[in-house]
Amino acid sequence: MAVLHVVFWVCAIVGFVILLLNVLLGWMGSALDLGFESDLDIDGVFPFNILCLCLFLIVFGALGIAVERWMTSLIATILLMLLISGAGAGAYALLYRFVIQKLRSSNPVALSYADLLGERGEVILRVKGEEYGMISVRDSIGAAISFRAKIDPELREYVGETIPQGTIVVVTEVCAEAKFCYVSTPEGSAIKHRKDG
Repeated sequence: MAVLHVVFWVCAIVGFVILLLNVLLGWMGSALDLGFESDLDIDGVFPFNILCLCLFLIVFGALGIAVERWMTSLIATILLMLLISGAGAGAYALLYRFVIQKLRSSNPVALSYADLLGERGEVILRVKGEEYGMISVRDSIGAAISFRAKIDPELREYVGETIPQGTIVVVTEVCAEAKFCYVSTPEGSAIKHRKDG
């Protein structure tokens, strides 16, 4: 049981520390952001979100610490482990379903993909190769709105294969239906304007 005691404490502490780091680094600015909001959908069935994982670890660890005194036999330990794992998974699912999904599906009112062409933004989740990254663009009232972005394929030779976090970019094209935009560095954007002109 001493091993379980350590496991419960480690889970609770790790979950809390990652959550706290996300809040602190968010206050310090996106250049230090570690991208804790990123999602990974595996076959569209298992939605992975780091903040939800933090909640799972905190719930699992805290409940484990609370019920560990009743883990006196193998059967009791197994049943209680299943119970606290289920509670952690439930907390994960509820947070993802009722908070994360709602935030991701909400459409920005002040600024839409159609308004992005030519706007400047900041990379908050690096844009690499053919993968999607995220940029943050300020609307007319100064609110930061996040959009999915890819490197403009016409300018990849000037921009490179990766645009790192914290880089200022310009939106060169918009795919409103697919809900993403193509971006480039300001220098690459100027080259495109010269070509088009």
